[in-house]
Amino acid sequence: MSPAERTRIEVRRAVYPQLAAVVAVAALLARDDGAATALARGIAAGVVAVATGVVHEAGHALVARARGLRVHTVVLRGLLDAGTVRAVSPDRRTEVLVCLAGPAASVLLALAGVAVVAGTADDWRLGRVLLVLNAFVALAALTAGPRSDGARALRAWRTRPDRVRAP
Repeated sequence: MSPAERTRIEVRRAVYPQLAAVVAVAALLARDDGAATALARGIAAGVVAVATGVVHEAGHALVARARGLRVHTVVLRGLLDAGTVRAVSPDRRTEVLVCLAGPAASVLLALAGVAVVAGTADDWRLGRVLLVLNAFVALAALTAGPRSDGARALRAWRTRPDRVRAP
């Protein structure tokens, strides 16, 4: 793959204060366990929050590439606000698959959270954070607003095959 074909990943400045807020809130919720443990739990929650956005967008990008589309950039504008800049899909089936790949990746991470909760004592509640955050992201991506993954997939499915447009 030539350097011109590589996918860029951009992290916008809005991510950093949101990440700091997640770390601070998680650390405050764990403050009874001691300062070092609370900080570690806060950092772990921040890592889960960033991983949630990255995995969701990677789902879109991987399916787009697998279907032959060029993926230009994955942009993290905020912890729960990201986008994948890619080539326009020539057919509606590809468009629907690409749109639903992000929520599917979030569902897989939520199931990983279930596995962590079921398989361990989960004293740090990390599995619960993984489960709840990714279940929320998957549901929001499928149901919220006109720019959501679900709305874009529905629009692509309902559009005549010769009129599919980029999101």
